[in-house]
Amino acid sequence: MIKDKDYYLAIDYDIIITNLNEQNGGGYFSYYKDINGVMGDGSSKGEAITDVKKSF
Repeated sequence: MIKDKDYYLAIDYDIIITNLNEQNGGGYFSYYKDINGVMGDGSSKGEAITDVKKSF
């Protein structure tokens, strides 16, 4: 089996979501637990998840 881009995109990686306080801009920050450097943010949890998946 050849492991191409589609293979890795289909894996269900854990996404961590944290609240950002107003001093840090508010909203939510998200990142992949096991993949360094892939991050996202948004005004809602859903937006933060969409943004981090888009970054991936």
